[in-house]
Amino acid sequence: MLAFAIGLGALAALTRSRWGWAVGLAFVAIWVHPTTGAWFVAILALAAAWQHRRRRSFVFGIGIAAVVAAAAALAAMGRLTRMDATWLGVLAEKDYLFPAEWPLYAWVANLAYPAVLFLLYRSRRRRGLTSPGEEALVAGAIGLALAFLVSVPLAQARIALVVQLQVNRVFWLLDALVALYVAWWLTEGLAKRRTGIVLAALAAAAVARGTYVLAFEARRPLVQMRLPHDAWNDAMAWL
Repeated sequence: MLAFAIGLGALAALTRSRWGWAVGLAFVAIWVHPTTGAWFVAILALAAAWQHRRRRSFVFGIGIAAVVAAAAALAAMGRLTRMDATWLGVLAEKDYLFPAEWPLYAWVANLAYPAVLFLLYRSRRRRGLTSPGEEALVAGAIGLALAFLVSVPLAQARIALVVQLQVNRVFWLLDALVALYVAWWLTEGLAKRRTGIVLAALAAAAVARGTYVLAFEARRPLVQMRLPHDAWNDAMAWL
């Protein structure tokens, strides 16, 4: 959570085109939690590629790097470790690591993120509300979704490195960005006179969801004065 918060600070700096702060915060996020911070560095790299896409030297360098990376990947493909049955057995409950086996609703929900993000960004751009680096941020986020699609067949082939990278975590970033854009749309993008109605509906939905989670999923009270009597607390009391 700390790494993610620092990474969001990096994205905020990106929207203002403060690249020094953005890159610095992203690497601090890597220092705190490497596999979380790495995706913030990735979105900054994609944003930089988008922002400099019209520079021939930059495009040429990206093309050379892509060719070298593809050649290295093909050369290493035969040596990449694949997960065996025992290894996969340890991950039996972590089915989210294998997107090809996701249910349809999960695919629809996740792939809706880049579309919603793009549409709300266009709405802000038409109104002249976008920040200097906002276009690059949105482009980087959509690029992360495309990178996820590339990883799906490799994860399905049980390539250990790809599974360990947990590329599906890119949707954590997309989820946060879409939440921020939807919040803007609900509070400012709609007509001002509707804001009160929207906020009341959101408050009612939040209370209903919280009640359902407590009463039906967790089956616990909202407030509890003492720790529950269970095996874990019995062991802690004994210790």
